[in-house]
Amino acid sequence: MPHDGPHPYALFSLLPLNDRAKEILEFPENAHLVSSLRPRKHDPTFRVQGLDIGFHIRSASRYTLATIGRCGDVVVKDANISRIHCSFELDEHNKEEVMLQDRSSNNSTELLGMTRVPFEPGRPHRRVVVDRNINLEFGLGGKTCDLYQFQIFWHTYAESMVRQQIDYREDDPRQARTVVDVTQAVVAPRPHALVHATGSPGRIRYSGRRELGRGSFGVVWKVANVDTGEHLAVKRIQRPRIQSRAYVVLKREIEILSRVSHRNIVEYRAAQSADDEHYEIFMELKSVNIQHLIQDHFFTGETGSADALLHQMLQALDYLANENIIHRDIKPENILYTPLPNGKYLYQLADFGLANVVINARTPAGSLVYMAPEVYLKLKWPQSTKTDIWSLFVTLACATNADGFWAKPMGSVEERFKAIREAAEGKLRRVATMAVEDPYYRATAGYILDKIYGGVGRTTPQHRLL
Repeated sequence: MPHDGPHPYALFSLLPLNDRAKEILEFPENAHLVSSLRPRKHDPTFRVQGLDIGFHIRSASRYTLATIGRCGDVVVKDANISRIHCSFELDEHNKEEVMLQDRSSNNSTELLGMTRVPFEPGRPHRRVVVDRNINLEFGLGGKTCDLYQFQIFWHTYAESMVRQQIDYREDDPRQARTVVDVTQAVVAPRPHALVHATGSPGRIRYSGRRELGRGSFGVVWKVANVDTGEHLAVKRIQRPRIQSRAYVVLKREIEILSRVSHRNIVEYRAAQSADDEHYEIFMELKSVNIQHLIQDHFFTGETGSADALLHQMLQALDYLANENIIHRDIKPENILYTPLPNGKYLYQLADFGLANVVINARTPAGSLVYMAPEVYLKLKWPQSTKTDIWSLFVTLACATNADGFWAKPMGSVEERFKAIREAAEGKLRRVATMAVEDPYYRATAGYILDKIYGGVGRTTPQHRLL
């Protein structure tokens, strides 16, 4: 007798789409997974039976939700089906994405229907993300991979339940990872309908999760890489006209991102045309910017926390200086952080939309409060990598609320300079040379790293510091 409604720990159910698939529900070995469901919201009297897939299935691996095959969690009694034909896997890194992996000996698992994003040829594993928008149907067995056809019917569930069950599995030694080639898969909250699944070699296929932010340079989304389950940040930009200023900015950002590689700079992954109207830049996904930490008074109350921020950002700016790159928009919103296992944070610089190489940096750019004098006062001083040093000092003053920085008036240039001077003469006097108005006498990142941190993390050679 099937259960009335899905199991409380089920993420989704497999609804049979053909007679062969219906027979699987009748096998005694699968009886404990069968439930009676109401898949049509507008017709609650309509019922259908399905196989519940979720944390109630105790698979051999902690990241496996269920295996399907002759010897699987879902048993299929057919000589044409492999012992383990396919499986649904939970991504072990983000613990949010579910992936369908083909584990058959003859590659006879495939996605079906209008929402299909098929396995991409040439990858080491045949696996792909399944969610509420894509890959809602699949088949297995036979030359056309359709002997058994199922629809994936997603349930509503609390994220807290998912986290609780993941924690239980991770603490249970009986569910240590035992399957060598398990693919990492997903348990996702309802994704956004942003989908880019056009297949061509080297392209990133993705399914949208949520919007992270937007500005004059585009919209940033959190997305799931359909082929790996990895979460990425993608900046989706309106394709500019050739030779327009926006085109120059976009081209410059991609050129700069593609050549930088540093622990304290967010990793660039790829850039690609989305369609005739949009371009996409992919970066590794980070939690959130330090503005949230500032609002929580993290840098004013934690001993050494502001020092770690300063040290890591100096390393990033020193690396950029060695590459002759000016970021030109250093501010809390463009510094992201990631919690580390030891309780500390990794800080990383992001958003190179205004960045430029030193020789080309002449136009105003950045956020007014954090701008160096040579940027917005149009003085004779040229912009240089020291422009970012001023902005980092102001960011540090803001983060630590140095000498009551938050409460001070900032409406005019004179008021901003006064607040910055007071911070340099007070709480932040140790790094006062970062806030010298004349950039010729302003310290470099490499100099501060040598002076305060004994040169730890410096990229610039010693002979270039002066």
